[in-house]
Amino acid sequence: MATHEPTAPSHTPGPWHIDRLSDYSPICIKPYPGRIVCDIDGTDPEAEANAALIAAAPELLLAVRSHRAAFEERIGGLEEEHDELGEEFADQDNIVHYRALVAECDRVLALAGSPSLA
Repeated sequence: MATHEPTAPSHTPGPWHIDRLSDYSPICIKPYPGRIVCDIDGTDPEAEANAALIAAAPELLLAVRSHRAAFEERIGGLEEEHDELGEEFADQDNIVHYRALVAECDRVLALAGSPSLA
């Protein structure tokens, strides 16, 4: 009998919008159409800034994933160049730098509960 690994739940698909006309709270974050992702208590500048940041979360997640993929692709290109040039390869520091950027992306993706797709 086959067993299935539990999968991590996915987030509500974006884009998310700020709803100031909700009957539930002064500020809600939600897709249109869709259920409320987050209620924010208050309408002061800090609450508005928090709402904007939360509403941007799906796009920010996509950006981190995209940047991670680009960094991985660049590492691959640099490693190919290293294999071709051997001792003459001068960009080892760049490989280290891009690996650090990938690690930072992985850290942020883990905070978001999202796999790095490595």
